[in-house]
Amino acid sequence: MGSRQRGREWLAAAQQPHHQQLETDAFWGQLSDLWHRLPHDFRRNIENNFLPENPMERPIPGEEVQLEIRPAWYRDIFGHLFFHNTWQIVVISLLIMVVLGIIAFVFQFTFWVIVISPLSFLTFALYAFRERIAFMQYRLVKTNARLVISLPQTGGWPFIDNIELKGLPVVLDTNWSHHPIWRLFQTFTGARDLYISMSAYQFSEGAAKVKDALFIPDVMADDAFQLKRLVFPPPDNKPGKVMVVDLSDEARHKLVTAMQEERRQLRPLTLRRKHRPAPPDSQ
Repeated sequence: MGSRQRGREWLAAAQQPHHQQLETDAFWGQLSDLWHRLPHDFRRNIENNFLPENPMERPIPGEEVQLEIRPAWYRDIFGHLFFHNTWQIVVISLLIMVVLGIIAFVFQFTFWVIVISPLSFLTFALYAFRERIAFMQYRLVKTNARLVISLPQTGGWPFIDNIELKGLPVVLDTNWSHHPIWRLFQTFTGARDLYISMSAYQFSEGAAKVKDALFIPDVMADDAFQLKRLVFPPPDNKPGKVMVVDLSDEARHKLVTAMQEERRQLRPLTLRRKHRPAPPDSQ
């Protein structure tokens, strides 16, 4: 499979709902199969320390998932590359280590240069693992009963904090990222940082700021729009709403005749009120 075709499939998969487990290569798939053979309660208790809790495992009666939101695909670039191409990266690292060993032997360099390759591999693996964990920890699930927001625990990585809200947010604010690299990606993808608050704006120095907001980075524009549709539904009966009805010719003629008859009946009453004599002077 060509890299261009693989890239298109990656982008298409990144735009799909991520409630299911993220795909990986065969090696990590086998480890996942072994992990899922453990007792369910034990495995769930361990996973809930680091990964968002699945509300459908213990749903409220009649609860259904309406929307799930995760950060944009580019928030998992290195994690995707590593977990989808682990063996290829291992082989490349070994080849680079062999080449560096040959160069060190021929040119009488220190053999410590061969450590560059495994150290680079280890650094890339740790960064990819951290990025994948952060990508999976940021999640919003909207059901017909509650709003579940999962965020990394502040100052407690890699643990996670699951927040459940009964009502709907008052403010949904999409804004630019403070990081210049993510802001560049946002320019081309249309993603924005999403701020969710149960209270109103706080105005200070001529600027509106979201007060006590929860934060999900780099939310795609379509996901933010779908959330707004669920949080801000239009009222059923708007004041001054006009109903357009397509009448047949016969029904239209009857309606016009009835209106004209009603107008003729009201006209004499209006004239009599207009020429009513003034009451006599009480004096």
